[in-house]
Amino acid sequence: MTDHDFPSQDEISWSLLHEIERRGGSIVVSECGHEIAEALADEFGLTDSQRELEMSDGRNHWWNWVRWARKRRVQTGHLSNRYRGVWTITDKGRAAIQPISSR
Repeated sequence: MTDHDFPSQDEISWSLLHEIERRGGSIVVSECGHEIAEALADEFGLTDSQRELEMSDGRNHWWNWVRWARKRRVQTGHLSNRYRGVWTITDKGRAAIQPISSR
């Protein structure tokens, strides 16, 4: 994996759902959004260089990538965007990440 080669949006978005579920199903981004990004970076084995990579406008590229992954799960109905700055897993999201054997 090179500095610019992050996991796919699909991979990140599923891991994001699991991480939010582990934290009770809802997070306030201003309180722990960057912790989630770090947990996902750890999960995917990102290097320090990948974690610190900045976009041309100075924003952190990895954090931006995680936020796009979140948007993907909002579009599929797995996360709610009802409240600004709060990422909440929906019933559909919980069902999607539930082990098949327990459905």
